[in-house]
Amino acid sequence: AAFGSGDTVRTTTNPVQRDSEATEFGAQYVSGDMTFKVGYLTSSSTDEAYGTAGASNEDQKTHTSASIDYVIASGVTGTFGYRDQEGADENTVLTTDSGSSWYVGANISF
Repeated sequence: AAFGSGDTVRTTTNPVQRDSEATEFGAQYVSGDMTFKVGYLTSSSTDEAYGTAGASNEDQKTHTSASIDYVIASGVTGTFGYRDQEGADENTVLTTDSGSSWYVGANISF
């Protein structure tokens, strides 16, 4: 589990102040040849012209994920997983940063 927050100021030709925070947690359970993992992340930030606090909407991002790893044979592990994410800029959902996916993979070592 983790939590972070902070304020930053970018001093370029157009100074910008940013107030951000993020929370993340995950869990893993191992039983014999199987490993189950889940995770969640949520973050938000406001970015606005320097000296205008409270004048901007939030940018947000959330991720939710789960996966199962299974040892198929010595040195071969299969993975099946799912991820859902959503991103928003100025409180407007971005379809380019949002969506769900399923995945299947293998890790082979020798």
